Amino acid sequence: MALMVLRMLLMLRLLVMAILVMVMLLRIMLMTVLTMMMVTMMMVTMMLVTMMMAILVMVMMLRIMLMTVLTMMMVTMMMVTMIMVTMMMVTMMMAILVMVMMLRIMLMTVLTMMMVTMMMVTMMLVTMMMAILVMVMMLRIMLMTVLTMMMVTMMMVTMIMVTMMMVTMMMAILVMVMMLRIMLMTVLTMMMVTMMMVTMMLVTMMMAILVMVMMLRIMLMTVLTMMMVMMMMVTMIMVTMMMVTMMMAILVMVMMLRIMLMTVLTMMMVTMMMVTMMMAILVMVMMLRIMLMTVLTMMMVTMMMVTMMMVTMMMAILVMVMLTIIPDRFKMSTKLKIVTIHQEPFVYVKPTLKDGTCKKELTIFGDTIQKVICMGPNNTLPGRPIVPQCCYGFCVDLLIKLANNLNFTYDVHLVHDGKFGTQERVNNSNKKEWNGMMGELLMGQADTIVAPLTINNERAQYIEFSKPFKYQGLTILVKKEIPRSTLDSFMQPFQSTLWLLVGLSVHVVAVMLYLLDRFRSIPAARPSCVT
Repeated sequence: MALMVLRMLLMLRLLVMAILVMVMLLRIMLMTVLTMMMVTMMMVTMMLVTMMMAILVMVMMLRIMLMTVLTMMMVTMMMVTMIMVTMMMVTMMMAILVMVMMLRIMLMTVLTMMMVTMMMVTMMLVTMMMAILVMVMMLRIMLMTVLTMMMVTMMMVTMIMVTMMMVTMMMAILVMVMMLRIMLMTVLTMMMVTMMMVTMMLVTMMMAILVMVMMLRIMLMTVLTMMMVMMMMVTMIMVTMMMVTMMMAILVMVMMLRIMLMTVLTMMMVTMMMVTMMMAILVMVMMLRIMLMTVLTMMMVTMMMVTMMMVTMMMAILVMVMLTIIPDRFKMSTKLKIVTIHQEPFVYVKPTLKDGTCKKELTIFGDTIQKVICMGPNNTLPGRPIVPQCCYGFCVDLLIKLANNLNFTYDVHLVHDGKFGTQERVNNSNKKEWNGMMGELLMGQADTIVAPLTINNERAQYIEFSKPFKYQGLTILVKKEIPRSTLDSFMQPFQSTLWLLVGLSVHVVAVMLYLLDRFRSIPAARPSCVT
């Protein structure tokens, strides 16, 4: 009976322990559910806070973009206004200058008045066309700038929305993964506890059956059997105590895991709060940078506008000074020494009259031929004395025109040796010197050559040429031979002597190869041994 009572007490104790375990499991499940709810609420709160911060950042960015667009529009309007004011000032200055020029033009001839009037009308039309083109280009640039800003704004808004959606989706996926993991852990825990309870109940029932059988047997056994039963009971008590201790250790481990999970979640929340604060600080820094950039842009635009105004005023003052202080005629007191050569029809040379003047002649159109006195050797007289002669022609007309336009005087003389100018060796040495007009120009005997001098690289290394007034092309004609084809055409690449040497060398090489092969094929005599 005592054994039965002990067994009943043990059964009750085991039931109480099972009930306690179930209560602990229920508490753990409730704590897990509450923790999940708290985590979910905190995550939802963080998401809402993040969305609010993102919305605020977007609003601030939109405000900054609007302020930038308005600033750009104001700057553009100010620049357009300044340009229009500048154009008006320039137009007024041009009008004043035109009036001054008109007063001066009234003192000129009728032909000069007509030419100046036409030039002024052309300049005014060109100025108006340039102003219209500049205004059209400015309007196009403004429209392109506004469209670009709108497109950039739309792209930035789209990118921000896509980023927010992706971040939200990633957070939702992470939350779902965490919830699935927690649910799986809970299900596995419940299954393990249920299996353990079933196992314990089965073990208890089996033990009860065994105990009843043993009790029936013990009643027939001796005191020794009673002692063995007592030892088995003690062992069972110890095993039960060990199982209770293991359950307590498992509960402690579960509590430690919960504490660790709470710590990790707290760390994650703190990290997310720190990240949010860092994002807010970065947004503030970006706003400050944008504000500084806007202020610097305004300052730079203001300085550029002030600089443009100052430059415009300086240019207007310089134009006024240049147009009001114009010398009547540029005078240059320079007398040039001109060298030329007798080369018709560019330069004609004729003797002078007895009084030292040139004979007056008329062209086919009835105009007087302009002639100048040029000193040079007379080839018609013995000894080629240097006498004054009359020079005229295309080059002389060009010289007279240049002298009238550039206001200089000149003395013309003919080249002494009658040559254009080439390089010759001095006393059969390597030293070369120029002769003819080139030599006189390089040695300083003349300042300018007025003659039909051909331009080539050799002369261009020492003197500077003006633009050519005549182009001449030279062509060399050569008779074209008709190719012939004969039987001995294959022998044309080489001469007969070379062909003979080639044939001889072929035969010599063939004989040498034959001899070498012949002597190498004879077997060598082997020494014999006599025994």
